Amino acid sequence: MKFSKEKFMENAPVWVKRQLKGHADILDGMKVSFEYDDEWGLIPQYFAEGREYYLYPVDKDWCV
Repeated sequence: MKFSKEKFMENAPVWVKRQLKGHADILDGMKVSFEYDDEWGLIPQYFAEGREYYLYPVDKDWCV
């Protein structure tokens, strides 16, 4: 599955959108791994604002 900015903006709670402000564009289209947990996904590494991040948990409702 892949992270979808559009699905994220539709389905994520407001407080999560605030925390990831500016990161949704970077995350859009990135592969989400559900290898370790069928319910919650993981983006193990991405870079934003010159820093390294990971994103967990990723809701399936934010993916296509």
